[in-house]
Amino acid sequence: MVIDPQKALTFRASELLRTKVLRCLEPAELCKETSIRAHSIQNKRILSQMTSHGHVVMIKLRPDYSQSNPVIDYTYVGRNVATTFTGLCSVHDSSIFRAIEGTEVDLTNQEHLFLLCYRAVLREFHATLRAALLNQGLYLEKVDLGLTRGDIPTHDGLVATWHLSNSYEFYQYKRLFDELLLSRNFSQVQHKLIVLQNAEPTIAVSSVVGYSGAAVNKEDNERIILNVFPKGKNMYVLFSYHSKDEPYIDFHISDSMMSEGYLQKYRISKYVLSCCENLVIHPTYFEKWPDEKKNIVKWFFMETIKRDLDDYENELLYLF
Repeated sequence: MVIDPQKALTFRASELLRTKVLRCLEPAELCKETSIRAHSIQNKRILSQMTSHGHVVMIKLRPDYSQSNPVIDYTYVGRNVATTFTGLCSVHDSSIFRAIEGTEVDLTNQEHLFLLCYRAVLREFHATLRAALLNQGLYLEKVDLGLTRGDIPTHDGLVATWHLSNSYEFYQYKRLFDELLLSRNFSQVQHKLIVLQNAEPTIAVSSVVGYSGAAVNKEDNERIILNVFPKGKNMYVLFSYHSKDEPYIDFHISDSMMSEGYLQKYRISKYVLSCCENLVIHPTYFEKWPDEKKNIVKWFFMETIKRDLDDYENELLYLF
């Protein structure tokens, strides 16, 4: 019986997609316990305001090994599963985030703001680890099936190597936050807050946005942590960053910070769709979108993975 290598790859890739990172990523790096599913966006305080019939809407990417690009679509996800990642054991998940899980987030409290950021950093590092494992595994499967060579540089090998390098580079960034948490030096993470008054809870975000230093012609990556969430009658947009990145922040977010009203919300919407993968949409709000808006938002989300669309304007990208 002759086995089609491409079909075999598709089967093995589906097995690889079940791979999980189950290591506890606590800051001291001493814990040996198995990690659990934890929410990167708060369940009780935030997701509870974003659900309809126990679900939220998310934009999900999944690989399609029959073509070069992944498939993207809107997906209804149960609230207890949405935005979860296996990055901490139950003990560390509880102890690290106790200050913001048992009470409302105090936006004047440096520890509370730091913990919102730290959750996003943990989730992003977990995502880079998993991507590195998946791409390395896929590369080795291709070599085994004779679909690529393993003895010379190839595109598949370079992709796998890039993911390994990217995960290690983000690990160095995570260590900055680990050290701040262990020393309780929360002031080294700074914040810029936008309050959208009397805004319905339409979206929530917890993401780390990375830049390759193009803004200042340098090699080190700079990053912004973005949290968007409802609280009371308002929506809050929190841009946060490590103090080392302070010189570059205005270059990336000045459009959002300096605008007002509809234009500000529109610019924040474009920023979210072009930079943030960990996004939930309120189902009741989503279901009011016409098909044209659903298609434009999905197209823009996908295209900005591949290219810069800063100059593209379309009012259908509005998310508030």
